[in-house]
Amino acid sequence: MIQNLSDLQSATEFELWALEAAVPLVSPGGRELKLDPVTGSVVVRMRQVESVSQGAVDALIAKLYPMLFGAAWKVLDLIVELGLHQAGVPPDRGSEFTIKMKAAQASKAACSPFAGQAVWTALAEVYRTFEEARHSLVHRRAQVAPKTGELVGQNRTGAPLQPITRDEQVAFCHAVQLVAETVLSSGGNPVLLHPRIDARLRGYLGRLARHHSITLGGGTAQQAPIKVLVTLASGTLLDVPALLSRAQQSSPTASGVSTKCIDIVAGDA
Repeated sequence: MIQNLSDLQSATEFELWALEAAVPLVSPGGRELKLDPVTGSVVVRMRQVESVSQGAVDALIAKLYPMLFGAAWKVLDLIVELGLHQAGVPPDRGSEFTIKMKAAQASKAACSPFAGQAVWTALAEVYRTFEEARHSLVHRRAQVAPKTGELVGQNRTGAPLQPITRDEQVAFCHAVQLVAETVLSSGGNPVLLHPRIDARLRGYLGRLARHHSITLGGGTAQQAPIKVLVTLASGTLLDVPALLSRAQQSSPTASGVSTKCIDIVAGDA
């Protein structure tokens, strides 16, 4: 059972790694900004795949969508489990929570990792709505439309479920990644979402509106991710505010800039 943030991090490490590595491959577009802190130059690289085997590449990417959808659902499932434990809800099967109970309890305010409730309530509804699709995916009863990429699961009686479009699958993955990142950095306390994070989640949930009943406003249209690359000489101090400012100046229509620092030791580059 997931009882604390350490449990959650350990249990979702592979799924979050897979989402971080593969979701950009199924998101349209994408840019890299290469910033030179010495000369001040900015090089913009657009991601575009050209291949004589493009059909094979497309076929491989098509197979990633349902796999990433399943990984994202599992991460959200464990976040819900953590919320139930922190709310003091007793497990209904020995020391474990059944999915049925998690789906029934997830939207309650006491289980929310956020101080505000609307965004979590919508995401909890999506979690509950997608449970049958995830179940049929695990048991190889789900179908993926070859041309559209729609994921069509089956309920327990074999009847088809509402299709989940490719865009909805990607939006769900992005939303879960953002929630997991927020929860894992929360220190175990309910989070008052930063307006930019709240707007991004509302944007993703807006794309999932067919699968929940909550009216959400204020969402931002989500763009393909922008990766910022910076090469520093040994011993150079990283001026993060200056780099973020230059990144935003180079992409003025971006809703925000997120950062992740990777330390590369000598010989690894």
